[in-house]
Amino acid sequence: MGIHDGHRERMREQFRKYGMDIFTDVQALEFLLFYVIPRKDTNVIAHNLLNTFGNLNGVFMATYEQLVQVEGVGGRAAELIMLVTRLERYIAMQKNSTSFPLCDSAKLIEYFTPIFKNLRNENIYMLMLNNKLEQLNCIKLAEGNAMCAQISPKVILTRAIEHRCSCVALAHNHPIGSSFPSSEDIQFTEKLEYLLKQCGICLIDHIIISPEGGTSICGLRM
Repeated sequence: MGIHDGHRERMREQFRKYGMDIFTDVQALEFLLFYVIPRKDTNVIAHNLLNTFGNLNGVFMATYEQLVQVEGVGGRAAELIMLVTRLERYIAMQKNSTSFPLCDSAKLIEYFTPIFKNLRNENIYMLMLNNKLEQLNCIKLAEGNAMCAQISPKVILTRAIEHRCSCVALAHNHPIGSSFPSSEDIQFTEKLEYLLKQCGICLIDHIIISPEGGTSICGLRM
């Protein structure tokens, strides 16, 4: 039996009985790292991570390149840390995929929020629906940097026609700051709405998601 085996088994037993609620931030990271670092004191590595990134959110928001710079964190540990947030996001997206019909802005904000969770760059997604507002598909259209992402309204129209949808909802995120739309966001929405309408496709909303919440551009115009 290794020097840390007894301690690890006690933590596993606590987890089985009580879940994560009784763990501190350090213990939560220490426990997670058991699964990729079998013979080192992961408590020390957990402290290194928290000292580097400030808190758990900072750790799980870090990139692979940032994580492997921390003493004791190798490639497999960095991958596992990244997997946690991505798996959480995927589960939330799957859960929301059953919340149809998406008939108002509040439901659309709820749907899109997990899609943009923990994304460091601005991304643009399009949700395609039938005439009953039931989901056909949701696709990523573009990714930019932390400040902007760009795509032509004509490209969006082409993708909507390809998928033979009756309605679309567009969404993008503001990784930094407010979800309130810029004048460019509003002008883009109006142009896209006009182009889609010419082909019999309804733009039901354009949602902006930020760390502060979500905003409906179409709702602001009502």
